Amino acid sequence: MRTYGDVDAALKSSAKVVEATYEYPFIAHVTLEPQGATAHWKDGKLEMWSTSTLPEDGRKLVAKTLASKRTISLLTWCAREAALAGGSRTTTWSKPHGFAKSIDVPVKLLWSREDDIAHDPFRPGGTLV
Repeated sequence: MRTYGDVDAALKSSAKVVEATYEYPFIAHVTLEPQGATAHWKDGKLEMWSTSTLPEDGRKLVAKTLASKRTISLLTWCAREAALAGGSRTTTWSKPHGFAKSIDVPVKLLWSREDDIAHDPFRPGGTLV
């Protein structure tokens, strides 16, 4: 462990000491934009687009849902900073591929803000002193 300076001495010799307590609530860890995914079956192969920060987890979820290991032929990760806030969720991946296959057109599933928050994992609250 490295030690830089003397905190106690610095506080004692300081002209002014500011103390604060920060509290944050038990709250949904939402992304800036609602989560979504797009699926398109073409020539018997599935293409998926998503903003998830864990695209491999989404691929595994779809493969499990369809009982296939090599389901997605093309996976496009739409990298956006906003997705990083809570974009590791892959819940939106589990629906659009089924719809897309049954109606033979690309299908986009986008959670409403209300659904996104209702099904969002909550982060714990706390206090920093």
